[in-house]
Amino acid sequence: SMWLPPWSVYAIDVPFSQQYSHAWFWSVVITTGIGYDIQPETALEVAVTTALVAVGIIMLGFIIGSASSAITSLDMVESRKAERLEEINGYLRHHRHVPIKLKSKIIDYFDYILSDVSHDPLLESDLLGQLPDTLRVELTLAMHKGLLERVPLFKDCTARQTFEVITRLESMLVLPGEYI
Repeated sequence: SMWLPPWSVYAIDVPFSQQYSHAWFWSVVITTGIGYDIQPETALEVAVTTALVAVGIIMLGFIIGSASSAITSLDMVESRKAERLEEINGYLRHHRHVPIKLKSKIIDYFDYILSDVSHDPLLESDLLGQLPDTLRVELTLAMHKGLLERVPLFKDCTARQTFEVITRLESMLVLPGEYI
């Protein structure tokens, strides 16, 4: 059945604005495919319904856009990781005298390092290397202060002692089975 406004199409006494608002509503319904089951009767109902359909479409577009942006971002991180792993693998393939077991350990190590974004030593050294000394110290203090607070030996340190300890910390990754 064809959609018709609540008043007759042939009614002469219906103001042009009301006819136009119904036509606008119908164009929104046809364009979006939303609202076939809605039949507003007054001009206010038409305006509100049209506005709500438009807001709903904008919100849906925003949600879909945000989700696709997040997926693209994750994909970029994974592709960057794959590129780095391929570079390392290519380097190891080039040196034929490296045993396969050692190559596998090295690839596993870098796979682990590159999977943990919070502990990417390459990113960390790049970032810290570009910062001025004052900002580097502030960042280092912010990143490691919680670590020292969890160690009972350093719990009662003064601010100066905490600063001295933190500025001398060196990040170190130890593989399972290694002796420190």
